[in-house]
Amino acid sequence: MSAQPVDSTRTRRAWITAAIATVAIVTAAVVIARRKRTTLRLATGVRDGTFFALGHALARAIHAGAPEVRIDVTSTGGSVENLAMLKEGRAELAFASSAVPAVDGVSIVCPLGDEVAHLIVRKSLQIRSASELAGKSVSVGPERSGTRFAALSVLAHFGIGDGGIRALALSPNAAKSAFDRGEVDAVFLLTPLRDPIVEALLAGGDAELLSLGAPDEVGSALDGICASAPSFQRAVIPVLAYGTTPTRPIGTVKGTTYLLARNTLSDALVAKVTEALFRDKVGLARVDASLSRMSEQFDRGSVTYPLHVGADQYFRRDAPSFIERYSDPISLAMSLLAVLWSAMNALRSARQRARLHRLDDVHRECAELEQRSRDARTREHRRAVYEDSDALRTRVFDQLVAGNFVADDAFRVLVLRLDALIARNDDVPGMALAPVPLPPEDQEVKDSSRDC
Repeated sequence: MSAQPVDSTRTRRAWITAAIATVAIVTAAVVIARRKRTTLRLATGVRDGTFFALGHALARAIHAGAPEVRIDVTSTGGSVENLAMLKEGRAELAFASSAVPAVDGVSIVCPLGDEVAHLIVRKSLQIRSASELAGKSVSVGPERSGTRFAALSVLAHFGIGDGGIRALALSPNAAKSAFDRGEVDAVFLLTPLRDPIVEALLAGGDAELLSLGAPDEVGSALDGICASAPSFQRAVIPVLAYGTTPTRPIGTVKGTTYLLARNTLSDALVAKVTEALFRDKVGLARVDASLSRMSEQFDRGSVTYPLHVGADQYFRRDAPSFIERYSDPISLAMSLLAVLWSAMNALRSARQRARLHRLDDVHRECAELEQRSRDARTREHRRAVYEDSDALRTRVFDQLVAGNFVADDAFRVLVLRLDALIARNDDVPGMALAPVPLPPEDQEVKDSSRDC
């Protein structure tokens, strides 16, 4: 009867222990996850501009593909401020225009697309050249924006300095409202073609696009603008690009919008950002239609910044390896090496055979001298064998020096044979082969008389 309360107490303790352990594990996992989460600050543009909305779309795309990466979207004045934030470490990513001078410590993640200079003027003013904007009120974009920098660069080419116009620092939407109210004579916008704000301005009736130079004329004002600002290129706003307008080609200039990153940002993070950019290309194009033309295949020599290593790793993800890329030359080189190796082996074998032939010739001469030594009956005969053997030995060593012989075991055997032959015929005691005793002198006499 007393055992049941004890069992229930133990069961409760086990459940409590398990619950505490589970809570500890979950807490530890949350802490670790928070520690691994990385926050990147993205500098975009004004709140009513395209880049601010694009920044939020990019943040969602990156978080969907890499939940551990969080993008903090920051509203800014534009490209000039964005580049300053990157340089000072107040942002890790930023949108910027190529129209703004480059800064150090920054690399490209990807070019996002072209941005075309649109200069919209009031029809009633009958302005036919940008130089006629002197003294007029012109919206040139927010302070520290790429649009403002581009506008002032273009107007400076026409002799209109910063004080030559009433420059208004308005966002695109604010500029449209001011133009509709008659408070602005012209609006300068640096946007992709078919921009909705440009389209809305032109649809008002009292607005038209002003050409910055003859689009088909070499040496026109367009070339001068590009010479003053090398980041610009000649461009044309085609006929009927905005509904019923323009009715003729409009000469203008264009730059490029970049997504930039600090050089210190890790390669792995930049690779993830680049992957998310292209994975959600369709979704991003809904925010900015020009992004539908965004491509991994771009001219790296035409951009004003170096490519970030992490982005380059993503772009080269499907590139063939070194061996795959150069398989044919490698195969040819290996074949040539095999042929060369075979030729060297054949040459080595031929030289070895020639050396063995020479050794055989010397052994034959040595055998003949040994036979003469055995047949010698007088000291004069033995002396002749000695001299011939010594001469053969000298000749053998000369051949060794000349490279015709190798000092291997076969050569040493030959030398020992010659040394023994020389010693045998020189009456030198203690050699491997003792001298052959001559016959007694009376025997020599008998032999000689018998010969007679």
